Amino acid sequence: MSHSMPWDWLTNGGNHIEFDSLESLDVKVVQSMNLFETDVRSWIGPYDRFFYSINAPSLQYVSVEACSFTFSLLVKLLESVSSLKRLQITLPANNVIRLYDTKPSAQLRRIIYKHSLVVLSTTDAIELANDIFCVPNLAEGSKLELSEFSAHLDITGIGWTFLKILTIYTEIDFEDVAKMLEIMTGLDIPIPPQYWDIASNESPAFVDIQGLPFSIDVGETVCIRVVVPNDADKSKPMLFAPFPGTPWDSVMLDLVGNSTGISVPVELNPANDMRNDARFSTHVYEADVLLRDVDTYRPKGYVEFRDAQWNPEDPQEPQPYIPEKLYVSYLLEIPVVDRYGASPYSLSNYLQLPQCRVSDPEGRWVSVDDIPFDVTTLPLPDNNNRIWMPYNCQLKRISYKDFAQCLLEKYPNMHLFGDSNTRRYLKKITTLGEWCGTAEEHNTTGCICEDHKDPFERFSAEARRSFIDMDPLDGGRTPNGTFSETSAPANKSRIFFHKWEGLMEKQHVDWQDVFKDNKIETAYGHPQVAVFSLINWDSAFLSRELFLRYLDLLVDYIKHGYSARTEIIVRTGQYYCCRSDASTKKRKFSRLRNKSFDQQAIDKFKSRLGAKHKVSVWDVSAISENLPYETRKQAVVCASNHVRSEIVETENQVFFNHLCGA
Repeated sequence: MSHSMPWDWLTNGGNHIEFDSLESLDVKVVQSMNLFETDVRSWIGPYDRFFYSINAPSLQYVSVEACSFTFSLLVKLLESVSSLKRLQITLPANNVIRLYDTKPSAQLRRIIYKHSLVVLSTTDAIELANDIFCVPNLAEGSKLELSEFSAHLDITGIGWTFLKILTIYTEIDFEDVAKMLEIMTGLDIPIPPQYWDIASNESPAFVDIQGLPFSIDVGETVCIRVVVPNDADKSKPMLFAPFPGTPWDSVMLDLVGNSTGISVPVELNPANDMRNDARFSTHVYEADVLLRDVDTYRPKGYVEFRDAQWNPEDPQEPQPYIPEKLYVSYLLEIPVVDRYGASPYSLSNYLQLPQCRVSDPEGRWVSVDDIPFDVTTLPLPDNNNRIWMPYNCQLKRISYKDFAQCLLEKYPNMHLFGDSNTRRYLKKITTLGEWCGTAEEHNTTGCICEDHKDPFERFSAEARRSFIDMDPLDGGRTPNGTFSETSAPANKSRIFFHKWEGLMEKQHVDWQDVFKDNKIETAYGHPQVAVFSLINWDSAFLSRELFLRYLDLLVDYIKHGYSARTEIIVRTGQYYCCRSDASTKKRKFSRLRNKSFDQQAIDKFKSRLGAKHKVSVWDVSAISENLPYETRKQAVVCASNHVRSEIVETENQVFFNHLCGA
């Protein structure tokens, strides 16, 4: 017995039906359907009601003929019955890939395998393979036959993803296809051409993982894409523009571990396609993401701004922050396994790593509960009980007294140029860790955000130029009375701190005066290290053109003012996200804008100073960027974008290990 269900019956909702003897079912959708002509629920709903209402215990053969058929619906069909033996799918040529289910369902594959279903196509094998298994590069003339989803395979030019699936879930020997896999693995995964034709009124922005494997090993990468459909409204005036080499859209994306909560930020870049340069085109962004901790990861993210509104260059003003949540299919999960139990990133091996001597180590925030050893050798945890742990080196807890002793022995003169963030980490250093050092203090206003009005007697929080003498017993203080500005007294080290608002013109003391006549070492001593903290004010108030002009000027001063023995450290701006400035100050910073300014500064320092000086990057931005999203959002309450004192502590430990590690 067979039964054919017309589309009209489905769209009218259907009724619960009993087919005790039904053996064959044809589902036909003969009219053309555009997936996004209407609210997606208006057309998925009828299918849902049908597949959940049918009761056909004898059903063995199903034929589906449709212009669009989503994986989720197919899964529902296969889950609704347990007696299926044959599934036949008829799909026309150039069938549109459904954006709400772009990946083959691991659940679907398991069901097909469990029931030993024969999967056939009455059109041709290319559509079958591309629609059911998303084989990206199946060539014309290829043949695909699955017999009980086992070892019978007759194929030419099939995509590597599907071969991986077969080797894992069938009896096919991996060695039989290893050479083909080796050839195919190096190929770029193509972007489905239909993605470029999607408009924002048809689809939300979504995450895509082409060729999603069942699992990857630690230390392997996975290709992540985000598709931001084009703006349907072409009448908008062009008020904003991205910087050269930066995207039109600001997309913040993380891969988040289900068990560990480890958050891996995804550094998306425009795919290499000229359509990404066009303002009103759909934009496709991609990244190869390295995953190093065992867990199952899911994408999570937002489109922060479209149409380059993340970049309010003069005369434009900051735009409201109204993030759009990225659509992420429930199928998009990336299991990361340690197949051979030999991961170099395993926490059980952490104490065998060499001590960190770089100022920008890659790492992750790990819950104290997941660390399998005594954590007293590590930096203190943040306010959510997580510890920053680099992947390739061991970040040790160095006491402030030991750091002060290290300064005395190795760095008796240090120059610091920075803003209120520098003031905050100096408070920690000069008090030997006592500033915001107790649990009771951690939730005070000064420790969370704004400390400039708090009394502080070791150096002036308002002074533009401070001389601080450090010793391991008492910490640091501005000397009283008459003192030498070029060196500290015996048994002390000297810190010269120039407080600036970045490279802005309007400052209480012009920073250029410090470097005049290239005599900074004559005036303030010969430092072993000089730290330059930029971006926080520059991104907020300067145009990119003016910033680059002042940056070149600063680098000129450094190049001619400091001797080659001085290590130059450029400290990144603080990480910024999850808001825009709605105050009367109208500060222009945004996550992408800060990143762009940071990269300009880093590149300039390295390219122009690297031949003469050792140039290091103190990457405090990455430390905060790797925090879980909900933790990052806590900074929204701080208009100054200061990090909490617990994060200041971690930033300092990276600095201490870099300068004073064994």
